[in-house]
Amino acid sequence: MKGGIFVVMTLLMSFISLRSFAVNADVLVRNQRFGHDTLFFDLYLQATDTNSLYLSNSDFILNFSEANFTNPQLNYLSGSTELYNAYGNATNSYDSNFGTRIDSDGLNAYKLMIFVQLPVYSNQTDFLTKIARIDQQELTHKLGTFYITGATTLNANPQISWVTSGGGLLLKVNHRDSVTLAKSAAVINAVNPAIETEPAQQASSLAITATSSTSLSLSWTAGSGSGRILFIKEGSAISTLPVDGLTYTPNTEYAIGDQIGTTGAYSVFKGTGTSVTVTGLTANTTYHFALMEYEGDNGWSENYLQTNPDTLSETTDGLFITANVKVFLQGPYNTSTGLMNTALRMGNSFGTTNLLPSAQPYSGTPWSYTGTENVDTANHPSNAVDWVLVELRSTYNGSAVSGGRAAGFLLSDGSIMDTNGVDQIRFWNVNPGYYYVVIKHRNHLPVMSRDSISLGTTSSLYDFTNGGQGRAYGTDTTTFRLKPMSVMTTGIYGMRGGDGGGSVTYQVRYNGGGLNDRVAMLNFSGGAGLSSTPKNNIYSRLDLNLDRQSRYNGGGLNDRTRLLGYVGGAANSSTPLTIQIPNP
Repeated sequence: MKGGIFVVMTLLMSFISLRSFAVNADVLVRNQRFGHDTLFFDLYLQATDTNSLYLSNSDFILNFSEANFTNPQLNYLSGSTELYNAYGNATNSYDSNFGTRIDSDGLNAYKLMIFVQLPVYSNQTDFLTKIARIDQQELTHKLGTFYITGATTLNANPQISWVTSGGGLLLKVNHRDSVTLAKSAAVINAVNPAIETEPAQQASSLAITATSSTSLSLSWTAGSGSGRILFIKEGSAISTLPVDGLTYTPNTEYAIGDQIGTTGAYSVFKGTGTSVTVTGLTANTTYHFALMEYEGDNGWSENYLQTNPDTLSETTDGLFITANVKVFLQGPYNTSTGLMNTALRMGNSFGTTNLLPSAQPYSGTPWSYTGTENVDTANHPSNAVDWVLVELRSTYNGSAVSGGRAAGFLLSDGSIMDTNGVDQIRFWNVNPGYYYVVIKHRNHLPVMSRDSISLGTTSSLYDFTNGGQGRAYGTDTTTFRLKPMSVMTTGIYGMRGGDGGGSVTYQVRYNGGGLNDRVAMLNFSGGAGLSSTPKNNIYSRLDLNLDRQSRYNGGGLNDRTRLLGYVGGAANSSTPLTIQIPNP
């Protein structure tokens, strides 16, 4: 019995015996940042030699600028440790083993005191599973995130530093040896936050590259720092600049990233890039930006170049809805291809230059549209047929709603594109809802949707070309002169052509009625003596099929012959085509 007891006691003494085993390690403060009245910071450990540190009972003691706080309280952010065991797997054994406090008097007055207790383990395997192993990997072994509440000054460096001398508690890190499970004190290098040298050259050429109702895209030229940071503020310029030594975590969604104090200036970019798109913005709202270089990183060494930051302001687009509409024009429609010709844009034997104007062509009579749509001719869609004017009405017999008129490009397949070359045609500052959609063209009679249709930021297709005369508004769909649309080919419909600018608005007439469309065409040709001489390479209402030529006589199927066909032939030449749309 006595021998058995002696063996057990010997093993136990070996298990708990102390052994002098020095490990060199850095303790680091990183990611100092403010959130409302709270200062957050992270603590990291890093071995500085090949001996790994197995984290045991330790005291982390720091100074801070207590004058900038009222009744400060220190806390650990639960679940914020990023520690790993001997197998390289995450261990959460320390998460409930932290103690924190700030004393208000005595030797430890206004020191940040963080205590770590060694997790309980029962054997070698348990030790290797639970206990954190600290190696030489940089910024990998995160003790945790800690925070101090009660901050009253958010635009000042918190002056956090390690306490390694003087009275009271001092920084102390203990470790265990994985083989003998013995305890020893580590040799600690306390790394205090230190500001880098300020960059010499500021970031520049800050510019807006794209806008929408909810986003702004920006680009810039980098300066000489290790990175640059961009702030955004709504309504007024950014006058308070970032604090050296603090980090401002960015987020490209507005008001999610860190802000400078409580100024409303939010970080939306921080890094080495030269562009960003900021989202989550409010329509028709002005935002201000400030861009500057910095040197350093990780919320402990940043030095922001605050001299002459690059600034600008921009207003987001207003709210918009779209109309997804398909319509054909009788004149340029090709029954063989099922498409409309693009001669005005792409050219033909009459000429090769783009004849479509850069500015929308509906400012004159009878449209009187004041929109400013303007697209450089080089940027016109290659399959553009012509400009069209689209209007939205809340009632079938009313005028266009406020903001409910827009010019866009009619494409060869009948779709209508906004001037940005990408979207369906857009209407700014118009609320989603139900609207009658009216399509107008320079020399075709307007059409309007039979019923009001639902329009929003994205809208379902409304196809005038397929579905019969009933797709367009009109109480009489059988009388030839009143039919809302022309039959292109079996089952395919389009806007009726031939409105070349006679004296009666929105009417197609061959004979009678004074200045009818045929007379207007004859006059345009130069009169009877020049009626067989075509006008080539033109952009004109009298070019009925949009082929860059207006011809009154000769040449086979000329524009006069087309006009006669549009009205129904010689028997109907004195009967005009009219529309049934109220208040066109």
